[in-house]
Amino acid sequence: MYKTLLLILLSSILFGQDAEGEFSLGEISFLIKNIHFGGDYKDKNKYSELNNGVGSLDIALLKYGFSDVQISGDVDTYNERAKVKYKFSGPEFEMSNLKMNFTFDAPNVWDLIREELAHERTKNITDTFYDIIVSIGVYYKTYNELPTDLNRLLVNGMLSRSAINKAGWDFEYFPPDQIVATSNKYMKGGAGKIIKYVYTGSDIVGYFLRKDFNFYSWESSGYGQYDFRNPQPVKNNVSFSIGKINQYFGASGTMDLSERNQLVEIQLNRAGFSISGVNASFIVNRSSKSTFNILDFKSEAKNINIEFDPFNNIPTIDKAAFQILLKNLEIIFPKDVQDDEEFKEIADYLNINSGKFRIRQVNLTVNFNRGKDLIIKATADTQFGKAVVDGSFTIQQPIRNDSDFIIDRFTVEISNLSQPIINFVEVWEEGSGNTLPRKGRTIVLEVYGDIDHPQIKGLENMDLNF
Repeated sequence: MYKTLLLILLSSILFGQDAEGEFSLGEISFLIKNIHFGGDYKDKNKYSELNNGVGSLDIALLKYGFSDVQISGDVDTYNERAKVKYKFSGPEFEMSNLKMNFTFDAPNVWDLIREELAHERTKNITDTFYDIIVSIGVYYKTYNELPTDLNRLLVNGMLSRSAINKAGWDFEYFPPDQIVATSNKYMKGGAGKIIKYVYTGSDIVGYFLRKDFNFYSWESSGYGQYDFRNPQPVKNNVSFSIGKINQYFGASGTMDLSERNQLVEIQLNRAGFSISGVNASFIVNRSSKSTFNILDFKSEAKNINIEFDPFNNIPTIDKAAFQILLKNLEIIFPKDVQDDEEFKEIADYLNINSGKFRIRQVNLTVNFNRGKDLIIKATADTQFGKAVVDGSFTIQQPIRNDSDFIIDRFTVEISNLSQPIINFVEVWEEGSGNTLPRKGRTIVLEVYGDIDHPQIKGLENMDLNF
């Protein structure tokens, strides 16, 4: 006999043929208030990259616990059966007024990133310089003179066009000792960047004729070349604060203890995470400032009712509700980042002005009712566009086939797009031969059919199978 039934029989001895009981707990929690840490750091090594650090951490409230705990049950020994009902909230976590502030001396991080990006964009240029050097040596052996330019090498077949056709770069040779690469508009770092290799030895002809080239005889300068000098430290300040964080969970349900020991029903009352008042800033060299802010963020599931059928191993969901909500996310990029050509291209698409990126709101709600009706609504409102989703679906539980998931209605409306995104859509339409359905300037996509064969109204010729 199962251990559970032994407990039931023991209860019957103590309390008779039938028994019932209950337990409740108002709250049990761990609480700390007004936490403070502070300190400083100094490195006596004058070459240390991180020095003179001063920091502090403050938390007004930190709480963790359980509340509203209720357990009740009854035992029927004649039928060898017991039923337990439970309800609880927890674990619950709360933190309020977190503040961190750190000041320290370190190299300018934006200079280091800019240098690394430049090097990444020019890392293939060295191979091209090598090919040009080899070609100059071959030319000198043949004609006993140095070529006047790269075109002379191309015409005489001593340098291939593919060797110098590097996307984003144009190459030139200035005899006797200079090879120069200049970026054009296709280089992500922007046009007009120069890499110059200059021979500083005394035997330029011997250099070109040697079979084992010594690249250390060349002096490199300009864009994309690492500066091996120790970067000078500058003052850095990092501050971070959170108004409030909440994590919560609450559930109730029924358990049937018998020979099957089966859960009958689980009700997830609520489970979620929320954070508000997030502010962060990073200041480099007292002037280059970047910030990150979130007004509110919430992720929540509630009223989820799960039922268990003793004759079906797969439980069914009778109802459920979910929400993800983000309000006012804002990022301000420093001028060091704004001046990068690749960032300018991204900023153009995302309609970033004066280095400010903003998402006004993202709101996703999912509701499931009567064990079959699914409703999805979503809104994403940003400075580069707005999307609104409205969907209705019918679900046959348990889902075993694609046909058990049917689209009743699913509409996506896209509006307020930035001009570069509008241009991209127009180019796609022209290239594909399709025209996206519109109502005025708003793109409207109406999707229908089974989930395995969805169709877009007005674009039925497009293949949407996944």
